[in-house]
Amino acid sequence: KRSLRTGSVDLAGSGTAGTAPAWGTLIKACSMIEQVTAGTKTEYTPKSRAPGSATLYHYLDGTLHKGLGARGDWSVTIAAKTIPKLTFSLQGMYAPASAAALPAVVLTGWKDAPPVGFTDTPTATIGGIDVKLASFTYSHGVQLAFRDLPNTRAIIPSGWQSTAEITFEAPDALATDFFAMVGTNTGVVIKHGTTAGNIVQVDLFNATVTKPRYSNADNIAMLTLTLRPLPNTGDDQVKLTVT
Repeated sequence: KRSLRTGSVDLAGSGTAGTAPAWGTLIKACSMIEQVTAGTKTEYTPKSRAPGSATLYHYLDGTLHKGLGARGDWSVTIAAKTIPKLTFSLQGMYAPASAAALPAVVLTGWKDAPPVGFTDTPTATIGGIDVKLASFTYSHGVQLAFRDLPNTRAIIPSGWQSTAEITFEAPDALATDFFAMVGTNTGVVIKHGTTAGNIVQVDLFNATVTKPRYSNADNIAMLTLTLRPLPNTGDDQVKLTVT
């Protein structure tokens, strides 16, 4: 028996550079590892071996439901004029329900993110080229397997298939021909936030560009690229940096 929990949180820091954000506990259960440099930054990179897990707690009218050994998947969405979000989907193993009072809820560690736009999203680049970003999505694509065997009972990640997509104002092809990038690998950098302790940067280091296509927004031509994030030398196809 397993339970599933899904939810989204603001893509924001802790408010203090070098202090892990509240969502760190969740993303560490989604095949990511946390590295804190005190007073400076917190970084999250993929972890394919010995991934972390979490216990899920769900209180309902005096009844506590737990999901044990929970692991899952995460994604990020950064879209203009909206609040950027991290979304988590976690599976936990069943534990019998029990009577329990709701504990004191402390939310001071959860910070609000400003909306995506000119003021608060200073960086959006593809291959080092600035783009007028409409939206960016990345899904880690963790694949889970429930193993119930003699001497082991666990939810384990059996791999991942990461995907990404970016949409931006189509530039003059004479200035930048993104169609020429199809089939090649490039980097993507999105940085959101301008206040220390609440700046989050998403890096794709080696993404294959595929499926360019046009669309229309406010009678302005938009270009969408599908991206296939690939590692360079191991677990390094994506990194989140909070400063």
